[in-house]
Amino acid sequence: MATFGDIGLAAGVNILSALVFLIAFAILRLQPFNDRVYFPKWYLKGLRSNPAQSGVFVSKFVNLDWRAYIRFLNWVPDALKMPEPELIDHAGLDSAVYLRIYLLGDIACMGYPSLSTGQTIPWQYLKQLIKCSTVTLISFLFQIFHMDHKVNLLPTTIDLPTTLGLSKDHIVMALPFVLTLLKEYETVAEMRLHCFRKTSS
Repeated sequence: MATFGDIGLAAGVNILSALVFLIAFAILRLQPFNDRVYFPKWYLKGLRSNPAQSGVFVSKFVNLDWRAYIRFLNWVPDALKMPEPELIDHAGLDSAVYLRIYLLGDIACMGYPSLSTGQTIPWQYLKQLIKCSTVTLISFLFQIFHMDHKVNLLPTTIDLPTTLGLSKDHIVMALPFVLTLLKEYETVAEMRLHCFRKTSS
């Protein structure tokens, strides 16, 4: 059975990975050499020009505006409030897919550790309760029947199988996550096909 330390470590790794992924996306988005990658819709509509064509040599590759790095996450709340079709039309399909991946990561970071904790606590309490009840019952029988000389012949605890429970827990927790990923891949594939049909027509 996974301990609280295991659950906390897994949750910490997931949350840290999601934050690193978000920060890396946001910082790379600010760099001039990635401008066409992150804003293709605006280039196609003529609403944006390449910032790497002007300025000093270093500024063609690295964004030197320190204020942009302070506000680098300001776009997230507005993007989350925007309907998905409008977001695709405004920033492109990749931005909408990125937000879906990020929201799925939030579900994995918050939901599955909560489910694991909810499963671990009752199991651990049940195990301790059975052990305490068994020891108390056997001690009571010893006192009634004066069986002190036979203490070594009777079991004192019930050893609940832990390895079987641990493997079953991993399978049970992995199944909904895999099904969620499968559903998300199907949704993204349908979004991409819809976008291709729209651009080809």
